[in-house]
Amino acid sequence: MKIAVFIDSKLDSGGSFQCSASNIKNLSQSAHKEFNFIFFTTEKENLSFFKEIKCEVKLVKFNFFDFLFSYLKRTFKLKRILRGFSKLDNLFLKYEIDIVYFVNTSAFAKDLDRHNFIFTLWDLCHLDHPEFPEVSNHGEFESRQELLLNVLPKATNVIVESEIGKENLVNRFNIEKTRIKVLPVLPSLQIEEFDQNIKESEIDIKVKYSIAGDYIFYPAQFWPHKNHIYILRGLKKLKDENIEIHAIFTGSDKGNQEYIEHCAQKLNLSSQVHFLGFVDNEELPYLYKQSLALVMPTYFGPTNLPPEEASILECPILYSDLPDLKEQVIGRALLMDLKDPYDMARKLKKVINNDPEVKELVLQAKNNSCEKKEKYLEIQYEMFKDYNHKRSCWDKS
Repeated sequence: MKIAVFIDSKLDSGGSFQCSASNIKNLSQSAHKEFNFIFFTTEKENLSFFKEIKCEVKLVKFNFFDFLFSYLKRTFKLKRILRGFSKLDNLFLKYEIDIVYFVNTSAFAKDLDRHNFIFTLWDLCHLDHPEFPEVSNHGEFESRQELLLNVLPKATNVIVESEIGKENLVNRFNIEKTRIKVLPVLPSLQIEEFDQNIKESEIDIKVKYSIAGDYIFYPAQFWPHKNHIYILRGLKKLKDENIEIHAIFTGSDKGNQEYIEHCAQKLNLSSQVHFLGFVDNEELPYLYKQSLALVMPTYFGPTNLPPEEASILECPILYSDLPDLKEQVIGRALLMDLKDPYDMARKLKKVINNDPEVKELVLQAKNNSCEKKEKYLEIQYEMFKDYNHKRSCWDKS
């Protein structure tokens, strides 16, 4: 069976790309006589990344007319008229593809008329937290909802990252439970392959960025829902007690960084807060390892990538104490009340003082991170086999 594995996340899109890339490498290195994986991307800049990890990925080039037909097809009145004008369908027919596996949440799933597909759904945060501008402004809410209403009922399987995500999908969209597969969050490749024994001190983060003191780490793009302001208020509480802790923020600006910089200045924290932008993959493990803790007060979930990475690197975790989110980190993180920045300060003092509870949580986190890759492939193979049995019922020509 030939399976097209499709990614249209960009290299700088953060966790979306990193999770997808780990999945792709996992599949490319797997050996199964029944399945032949062919990898595709729409982003040219992704090619060098996949070449570096020795994974052959084909570039799908879209010109103006391809995008025009794709857009027109998505309107109800023209969908039937323009059937057969799908560049992806025609490409996958050329490669004799049996099913398409979208490893990130992709709008290109709407373009397929002649191929079944597996769809990956990161979250339903536009429904969980519609008040945030990134999911409510500029038609984003309507765009997300329209995509899901179109593709979810048609998907052969829908991939989610947690049982809570599965339950949410069933409740919101009435998708049959047997079609929903739960695959745990995979760490990014640079974290998974980091050799702590060899590379422990290869990069000194404090020296490189002139940080005179201990720091906490938050790898997150500057969206409002990432809640950077909470960290600033927590640092201010500590500073009022004569405890000066630095913070390193990495990630691209999505429109909210200027506001966070202004707030840092207003709280007299400018010298303690460091905005590094999009950092090289090689640097990321050191940012975790040399920090006091990962501090992640995000509102969006139910799963996120940084806690998995911090777990592997034995970095203490401070995480959102929200009903849906905390299930990912129960037993391996200190939970923060997002309505009380001083709670972050209290929890961080436990880390600073080497509290035994923190050491136990770090140990549990490390143990929890083992054997996920094998479980991932096992669930995927079962899903592919189930489809292959049904696919044998009709002519492939």
